Amino acid sequence: MFGCEYRSAHGTCHLWTWRDSDILAENLPHARKLVLPDCGHVAPLEQPQAFNEALIAFLRDHNAHPEPEPKASPPQADVEG
Repeated sequence: MFGCEYRSAHGTCHLWTWRDSDILAENLPHARKLVLPDCGHVAPLEQPQAFNEALIAFLRDHNAHPEPEPKASPPQADVEG
């Protein structure tokens, strides 16, 4: 399963991504969708303040709840064939 955080950001004027964002938000366990008003395909350029605030919040949240370190795999025996 897809285990990392996922964020989707798009604008209300960018219609073709809505369904994709809905599908991802509904099916990925750690997905969130951000819809910015009066914005189209290039959210960071069209709504930079709102986009940057959302990005900073995501990074702060992710940094506050880091994923646990993966367990080390046991050493594998050398098998010659």
